[in-house]
Amino acid sequence: LELLGLTVSRLISFMFYNISTYHFLYTFSTDTVSVPTIQSNVPNPVEFNDTVTLTCSASGSDVSYRWFNGSSEVSNTQRIHLSADNRTLTISGVLRSDDGPFYCYVYNHVSNNISKPFNLDVKYGPDLPTLSVSLYEQFYAAGSSLILQCSAQSNPTAQYQWFLSGTSLKKRGQEYAAVHTMIDVIDE
Repeated sequence: LELLGLTVSRLISFMFYNISTYHFLYTFSTDTVSVPTIQSNVPNPVEFNDTVTLTCSASGSDVSYRWFNGSSEVSNTQRIHLSADNRTLTISGVLRSDDGPFYCYVYNHVSNNISKPFNLDVKYGPDLPTLSVSLYEQFYAAGSSLILQCSAQSNPTAQYQWFLSGTSLKKRGQEYAAVHTMIDVIDE
């Protein structure tokens, strides 16, 4: 057998023939793989509600696919399913921890490539708020001042509104400064 030609660009070709009979025996062609892209079926998934399918696309011949979440290879679990050809990754009941970054690695016998990082913007919350007090004291006397801070994990960022005994204090934001309070506040 004699190797007749090799073209290196996007297309690599091999032609084999018998030099004594001049009959072609085998032709082999393959494309190098392109840089893959990742697309999601849901642009802004909601935690626990949505199933997200990520699809990896690349050109080339005989392309194989592998998925990574950060530096860890993704495999099938109870919530995560890879298609038979590994081209799609499906996450059932998406969680905030499923944000990525995801990478799609593609390869064939000629070349390999990896996608740009893909992050899911999972919407969630707000979680139960936590309340903290600056200068914590067991008792606060009428006329004293204190600063209350509220926080709750959320994406998008939680909005805050303050109430006292069911009445709006017409104050928005994570912090409320109670200056010269007129009621006794007792920590129980």
